[in-house]
Amino acid sequence: MQRIYTAHPALTGVFAVSVLACSPKGPGLSNGTAPSKTPGHDAAHAATGPQDPPPPPPVLTEPDPAADPSKITAPAFTYSDGAGNDYILDGKSHNIVYRPITAAQSSTGTYSGGSPWAQTLTPAQYDAIVATLTRALAATAEQTPERGKGTGLLEKTGSPAVILKMNSPLRAEVEQQLKKLAPQL
Repeated sequence: MQRIYTAHPALTGVFAVSVLACSPKGPGLSNGTAPSKTPGHDAAHAATGPQDPPPPPPVLTEPDPAADPSKITAPAFTYSDGAGNDYILDGKSHNIVYRPITAAQSSTGTYSGGSPWAQTLTPAQYDAIVATLTRALAATAEQTPERGKGTGLLEKTGSPAVILKMNSPLRAEVEQQLKKLAPQL
């Protein structure tokens, strides 16, 4: 399992989008095979006329300074929730950065994780979330080998990543605690 970072063209300079490469069997379908094509598939789906132009990229009127990835100087934990939104916790500065997915990135095409944010945690907030994340790393009964929709991916710098089951009470606790760290507007 590896994390691939790529810049979303409309959000370059604001934050990077992380994508999890889940299949241990390679590209294609989850069983490691390439999608099948029926004879004439390419001909049947070839362009026959002018194509619709691609949709315009989202317009950002002003970058969100709180989403600046430079606020993370020594990542300690990264957590991707069941929808694919990322929370990155810095072990040096105690900053936390939230990187949501956009509707264009979601599997439904409509879900958005909201606006990105970042803030510095108090020592008590930092210690509490680190304790919960550390417990989740050790809770093998609440982990699964497969990253599916609704599961949580937890990574600690220097340690193997773990996947928390969709119905795991600890996954729900981690996500609830992370959401409470969002700045109150």
